[in-house]
Amino acid sequence: MKIDFILPVKIDNEKRYHLAVQTLTTFFLTTTTEHFNRLIIVDDCSTFEDFRDELSKPEFLETKLIINHINPSQLGVGGSKNKGIELANIFGRGEAVYFMDSDVFYTYGWLEKVLEAYNKNKDTFKIIGGGIHPYLQPRQNEDTELLTSHDAVSGWSWFLDYETWDKYGKLADNSLGTGKSEDWEYCQRIRNDGYKVGCLKNQVIAHCGLTNSEGQQIPGYNESKILAERITKEALLL
Repeated sequence: MKIDFILPVKIDNEKRYHLAVQTLTTFFLTTTTEHFNRLIIVDDCSTFEDFRDELSKPEFLETKLIINHINPSQLGVGGSKNKGIELANIFGRGEAVYFMDSDVFYTYGWLEKVLEAYNKNKDTFKIIGGGIHPYLQPRQNEDTELLTSHDAVSGWSWFLDYETWDKYGKLADNSLGTGKSEDWEYCQRIRNDGYKVGCLKNQVIAHCGLTNSEGQQIPGYNESKILAERITKEALLL
């Protein structure tokens, strides 16, 4: 199966820059070319010039498999993902798409586990999340105990085939925070049709890089672990 990997990214400070470089570095180290159709980086008006310089390196410019698109105006997360799909349509899309996060740490075997879950459960689960976003935390003054899988879905990196994407349409660009973003609204359309949305419980911690480039735990680590356990009923267990 050939997959388009779409990475929406907005870099406005040094910390986000280092996380994005970590994401790209570990992605290339752990992702086999067997399933690689194209990597589409949608730069949503980054202002940190070092990131632009990073993407201007020869290894990014000398392959047709990588597209670096710079939005002339801010599109937001949902809009950037939609732009990535538009570019995939123009350059020739694969059979499936994986929406990446720009601040994760990929581990060896992550994609194989996602594909195994997809092949076993594709008739029931229309979206398979690689894991929970490392910064997923309660909204202000909200008790962690109140977080549910519906909140978590807005933080997942997604895998879905293009048949699912074509059926359920574009993402809305109305990011309003955990559990109220364009991701949540999209997944509700799928649930309303009787299908499920899930994540890989065993990958929740590993894939979503709860450590930074120096190996230190980042904010949200404990909350993400607690939430990972809470959504077990909906998670796919390999």
